[in-house]
Amino acid sequence: MITFNNSDLSIKRFISVLYRNILVFYSIFLLFVQNSILTWYMYIFIIIIYIFIYFQLLKNQKHFLRTLNDYVFIALILFDKNIIEIYNILLLLFPLFNSPNHLNNKRNPFLLLGLSSLIFSIIFIYQHGFDPKIIYILVGLFFLTLISYAEVGRTKIINDLFNIFESIDKITGETSNSLQLPKIYNKVIESLENILTKVNSVEMIACFVESEKTRELQIRSTSQLILKYDIKNLEDASKSNEKSINIPVIIDDKVYKNTLYIRINKYIFLLIFSREIQSMNLLYLIITDELIKPILLKITKILDFEDALNKRKYTNLKKLNAELHYVNHVVQSIHFLKNKFSPIKSYFQLLQKLETVDIDKKEQLLEIIQETKERALISLHNIETKTLQVLDKTNSPFASYEMEKIKLKHIYMLIMPLWLENFSETDVIVNCSKEDMDKTSFKLNRNLLEFFFTDIIENIRKYSSGKQSITYEYGSEARIIFKNTVHEATKKKTELKELINNFNRADRLEINRRNSFGLVHILELSDILHIHCKLSLEDEKYFTTTLTLGRDTDEKNTYL
Repeated sequence: MITFNNSDLSIKRFISVLYRNILVFYSIFLLFVQNSILTWYMYIFIIIIYIFIYFQLLKNQKHFLRTLNDYVFIALILFDKNIIEIYNILLLLFPLFNSPNHLNNKRNPFLLLGLSSLIFSIIFIYQHGFDPKIIYILVGLFFLTLISYAEVGRTKIINDLFNIFESIDKITGETSNSLQLPKIYNKVIESLENILTKVNSVEMIACFVESEKTRELQIRSTSQLILKYDIKNLEDASKSNEKSINIPVIIDDKVYKNTLYIRINKYIFLLIFSREIQSMNLLYLIITDELIKPILLKITKILDFEDALNKRKYTNLKKLNAELHYVNHVVQSIHFLKNKFSPIKSYFQLLQKLETVDIDKKEQLLEIIQETKERALISLHNIETKTLQVLDKTNSPFASYEMEKIKLKHIYMLIMPLWLENFSETDVIVNCSKEDMDKTSFKLNRNLLEFFFTDIIENIRKYSSGKQSITYEYGSEARIIFKNTVHEATKKKTELKELINNFNRADRLEINRRNSFGLVHILELSDILHIHCKLSLEDEKYFTTTLTLGRDTDEKNTYL
């Protein structure tokens, strides 16, 4: 956008110089075809002075003085000419015709009208005395000015759009995906407030999209955190109209009536204003169609890109998780075999040495062989009875991750796209305030956190029998609780309880024995992230995963 604006400014500078050349040449033409009081030498001097002053003012960016310089020059050319003649009036209209090309974006066509009317009136009265017909000409100038003023308004909207687009591009280039949309919305709100000034202001922007499963509207992105809402009226209205105003909605237990919604493709944008919008207000129609709609259309491109990116990311995460599981499993196997085969290897090495050792040393060596044999038998027993054990965390490739402060609301925003990929928004329960979610932060690794929640949600998807939910709680501790029913939970009750006990005891051996390596990975990631993870079976049918997050302190994270 910056390049485009610079190009536009260069074109305007060129047109500004071209306009003055045309003004001078047309003035010379009028001097040729009409008699003049002054001599040609005087007019050449006036032209030279006019051009000199113009370039000085152009260099110093004195916009108003340049316009005044134009009108003084025109007055000097026309003061002794018949102002009623159309070819003389045309010279007086040149500044009005050139209004769209002014370098000053804050130009006012009514100022040009005032100057044109003033010069015309003075010359007309000087030549003809006062005549009521002068009013007819001034009315015509006024209507010409209205046309010019409409063009100024259109140009201002285009400039405002360019500035907002430039801000959006800057935010998308500098901000991570999870934070860029709220920042974009807030920047749009700020820009619209500057444009609307005292007429109205936007308090909130929310984007909704229809769920493919429930066919109900669910939140896609917002300018501020929304925990609960009732948009039944919006849902009904959006089915028949692409846009409408003053549709009441309830957001976080507060009723909003001063609303505007616009449907663009599959997205429905809701804008909440501070004051009521009048349906027949011309400003509302212009702002909606010429300014707000193009901005929202650009945002839909970002949303579409994010959706495509999230789908690919989700697919890649599942694939990467499977590969990490495999790699981790192989590493554990090698490490275990290396440790457990050492005594066995030593035992056979000693047996080989027995064949070559001196007779007087054989008895001593046999004692050592016997001790080694006992250790080798223990190792063989362990190989037979135990599964692979997890490597020490200090040797794990997952151990060295940089932690950063992440707010609870950003954790919520991270989980929701993963959850909505598989389940409905109606399964989400929030038992904490927006203030708590905004002020509470934790030291976590964002990428590992996404792995962690992907594993949990993927497990729910695989084993859920149809009912699942996620609950956010913040009281004496911050907790995220996942629940899901399990196929044939009653028959599998004993097996599930054993698995839960093994997980809660961090018994990776038994978990591996049951081919539940996904749970081992969850356990590992919870250790690295300092998130306390506990499994339970509620009412003998709900498999529950409870996550307790460590509060961010100046010292090492502690569990709440």
